[in-house]
Amino acid sequence: MAIIFASELKLDVPVEGLIAVFLAATAASLSSVFLKQAPQPSAFAANAVGAAAGFVVCALVSIALGEDHALPTTFAGWWPIVYLTLAGSLGAYVLFTWLVQRWSVTNASMIGVVVPVLAVILGAVAKQEQRSPESYIGAVVVLIAVIVALQPWAGTRYAGKAAVAK
Repeated sequence: MAIIFASELKLDVPVEGLIAVFLAATAASLSSVFLKQAPQPSAFAANAVGAAAGFVVCALVSIALGEDHALPTTFAGWWPIVYLTLAGSLGAYVLFTWLVQRWSVTNASMIGVVVPVLAVILGAVAKQEQRSPESYIGAVVVLIAVIVALQPWAGTRYAGKAAVAK
């Protein structure tokens, strides 16, 4: 990922932003592991609980920060909200929950590194975005790493050592 976004990295990044990204990644990782260990509810039920908890937290923080809560009045204002709710949140999280219930957490988590690669590719194709050569090199490195990591033999070395250690 660092190779893909190397041309955009700056040293003047606020520490609070870095901490927020680290905490978000940590929370996402932990939630995937907890989801895998919990009894297997439907993907919709699991996400309903998560969405309700997230709503409460976000509403409280939004109120504490004094953010504006005006609702859109036009279709152009509502369309992005509806799309992001259905496709970006409900659809994506339900699909991820379904995958975690059927795959290992490690395999399902590979989505997190493939999505930025897809964004770079789609940006270049659909929007004619000009990226540095390092971005494309990084994308190839990530895709090769994911392919290797998903191979059945990739985890056998570690699993064998763990079994011997027991």
